Amino acid sequence: MYNDSYYILKSNNGGVKETLVATPDVHNNLTSQINTHITNYLSDVNPNSPLVNISDEIKSCTLWHLVLTNIIHSIITHEQFQNVLIIPTFRDSRHSSFILSDSTPRLVGQTHKPNIGNHLLPIINKVFDTSPNMYIAYPPEHVSLYKYIMEQYGVNIIPSNKMYTELGLDDYTITPPEGVKFDLVVILGADHDSDEKFDIVDLKADFAEYCNSDFVLFDEWMLPQTVIQYQDDDLDGIIHPYRINGERRDISEAASWVSSHYMSKHMVRSNYHEENKTRHIESVIKRGSKIY
Repeated sequence: MYNDSYYILKSNNGGVKETLVATPDVHNNLTSQINTHITNYLSDVNPNSPLVNISDEIKSCTLWHLVLTNIIHSIITHEQFQNVLIIPTFRDSRHSSFILSDSTPRLVGQTHKPNIGNHLLPIINKVFDTSPNMYIAYPPEHVSLYKYIMEQYGVNIIPSNKMYTELGLDDYTITPPEGVKFDLVVILGADHDSDEKFDIVDLKADFAEYCNSDFVLFDEWMLPQTVIQYQDDDLDGIIHPYRINGERRDISEAASWVSSHYMSKHMVRSNYHEENKTRHIESVIKRGSKIY
């Protein structure tokens, strides 16, 4: 729906979708709320955070972080996952900037560094009361900006023994809620400095004890300097590197629905025809998904 509003997918039961229309007022009010929490964290809760120096920059990203994270949320909800384990990677010390320094013209919003804003995923889930049961794992002693924001919205935080600092981290454990088995594990932008690829069987084995036997793993990650830029009908410049060997899940139906509903018209700025936008976005989602 390309006008001044867009959809939040609340549930998808047997193909029957329940949606909520995110009007500009709804979206702007949530953006303002989150930015207030950012101010409180950096001024009162953790004034020694290195993020203090880029406070305005962080807040300037919130609106687009919400829009782009809604893609991830919509895919998860569309695919009818029920119990979702989210593995965060954000630490205050990990990022000295939220904006790419490159100034090449591109689709509005894509100047933001990837693997940051996706930490708003469980907040969208909580604020709009959507159907997945999302849990995010943090060490009890961990302090960071996004954990603080999640606490303000009552996100389900469960204990882990440490932060998940790199893909395939050894000896990483969580304490799940009693009786809960996860059918989806979402890893939010974990580092991996090697060219060596992981085998999906080995990577899933690290989480198997917490999950159903047929659980799915979502490596929600982009290269740190990724820039998505469209040139007319050419998608050849969009690179989707994969760091996991394994069969990817077919999300064609989800990509089709999300591409038509996730973004409002005034947020889409490009140099190709209006009628091609949905097709382009759908192709990017399908080609770029790292869901196994």
